[in-house]
This record gives sequence, C-alpha cells and structure tokens, in this order.
Amino acid sequence: MNILILAEHVTTDPDRAVFYNADDKHHYIKRGIKKYIQCKGRGVYFFNLLLTVIALRCSWRKYQLDFIVSDNPRIALFVGFVNRLTCCRIEHVVWNFNVLSEYTGLKRLFSRFALKHVRNIVVYSNHEAALYGRVFNIPTERITVKLYSGPYLDDPRYQNLQDRPEDMIVSAGFSGRDYPFLARVAAELPDIPFRVLAYPAALAGVDLPANVEVVSGISEIEYCRHIANARLFFLPIKNKTTANGHIGIVQAMCFKTPLLTNMTDGTSDYLRPDQNAVVFPDGDVPAAVQCIKDYWSNREKANQIALQAYEFATKHFNVQQDVDALEQIIQVNTAKSKTC
Repeated sequence: MNILILAEHVTTDPDRAVFYNADDKHHYIKRGIKKYIQCKGRGVYFFNLLLTVIALRCSWRKYQLDFIVSDNPRIALFVGFVNRLTCCRIEHVVWNFNVLSEYTGLKRLFSRFALKHVRNIVVYSNHEAALYGRVFNIPTERITVKLYSGPYLDDPRYQNLQDRPEDMIVSAGFSGRDYPFLARVAAELPDIPFRVLAYPAALAGVDLPANVEVVSGISEIEYCRHIANARLFFLPIKNKTTANGHIGIVQAMCFKTPLLTNMTDGTSDYLRPDQNAVVFPDGDVPAAVQCIKDYWSNREKANQIALQAYEFATKHFNVQQDVDALEQIIQVNTAKSKTC
C-alpha cells in the first residue's frame, strides 16, 4: 500500500526510529510542513500547514494513495478539513492525537467537522479514547489506544546516554506540568539538587528555590542525556482533563531512571505503583518529600523500580508496537472494504 506520512519531524529527522522506517511491508511517502513563508509565528505556521495540505491534495492521485497518516491534532484537523471540502475518499488515520484541553464552542464544531470521516484516531490512553469520542463524536470502533513509544528503545542515538551519572533529581517537559508544586517540594529538600528541563515560559511566575536549576535551549539528545544520568525523575502533572506526561514517563522508563509521579486518568495506563513507578498523592507536599527521601537514600530500592520499569518499557514502548497498531488498522479497513 502507498501511505502518505504528514508529520513535523519526518523530513527534519528522517532517520528517527518510527514505524514508517521500521515497516517494509508498505511504501511510505514522507512529507513535512513546507515553509512557503519563511518567517516565524503561529499564524504563519498554520497558513503554511494549510498550503502544504492543499498542495498535497492536488497531487494525491499521482501517488495513488491508499492511506494518509497525519501526526498530531493540528495537522489532523487541517487534513480532515481539506478532505471534507474536496470530498476526498482516501482513508485518513490520525496518529498520536493528544490535546492540552477539552475543545469547546466553535473549536469543537470545527474539529467535529474535520474529523467526521477519519478512519481511525490513535491515542495515548483509555481516558483520552473516552474523552475524544465524546467531544469529537467519534465512534469507539474508530479509536485505537496505543501507549506512546517514541524512538528511545530503537534508535542508536538514544542508547548508552548514561555516561556521566549525577546526584540530582531531574524534571522535564512543558505542557501540563505542576512546577509550582515542584518548587514547594524542592524547598523542603534544600540539600538535594533539582534540574528542570523546560522552556522558561513553563516556569513563568514560579518562585524556584536555590537548589533548582533550569536548563533550556538544548537538543533532544542532550535533554534525554540529563534524564538518563539523573538519580531520580520527579514528574508532577497538573493536567487532569485530557492527558500529559506520557513522553516523560516513557523516557524515564526507557532510560532506567526511577520515576516519581502522581497518578492521573491520562497516565494510569502506564503506571504500576511500587512496580514501575513511585506514585505520590496529588498536591501532597509532605508525601512527595517523603517519597523522594525514601528513594534517594535507598538506591537498591530505586534501582529495582527502574529495572521493572525498563521491562515494562521493552514490552510496550518499542517501534514494533506502532507497526502492529497501524497494520491492524489497515487490515480492519481492508476487511470492511471487501464486505462493502
């Protein structure tokens, strides 16, 4: 089958270990967002995205496409919107659909219109499957739940990053993080260094104590190197509406860094308390502080959590899981087409 992949990193990092590089059963045509206008800005990005989708739509017959796989909600909505306006009948699969907040009003109406005829939406968690099914009016049979994987286990660039272990606690990520909570916890542990890997905007207005260092503007590989070399990964999540934290959880488990986090509906599919992660109660500073003390002082117990997490990762976060998920979607669609 000829499958068009429209994703942001598909041309900027073509060697990334993802399903379309690991799957030789199908022919993948890889396209990124073309910069028709060479300047920055959110409006410019969306305009370039729209022009990219329209340009591809004009040439889809040339590629004799069977499927279109779009990555992330922004691309998915533009592809779906153009498809509907042009009566495109090529099957559309939305990959890694994850929104920061529940859509309402005109945004919800536009999204329902754009996603009405998609073949399948692939999401990170069961919580999101139920939420998006309701918000976007998508039948359950057209939603696939697949745990986030990423390239971390299968890409040689992410292997052997643990080259300079440090006695510090790392926290990372931009969306849905509770950094005010982290600041309160860190203030109770002045002798333990914390390092936060995030854009400054994620920490705006947060009064960080002296033992918290902020690192930004680094490559993804260096970002992951900090996680791999940390003694603990502290991940406080505040987004309880949709879901956030998947990437951080996957990175911690793949890099064998003991994970301390709070349980949310959006991440509960990944966490097995006291097996592959240490889970502290939401908003409970004393409990979080005690968890850190326990696992900071007991390396053997922390390493056991990390090893069990890595075993979980090898079963669920590898590229083959993504290959199998897409193949299942294709097979189901093929079977339906034969019966129509």
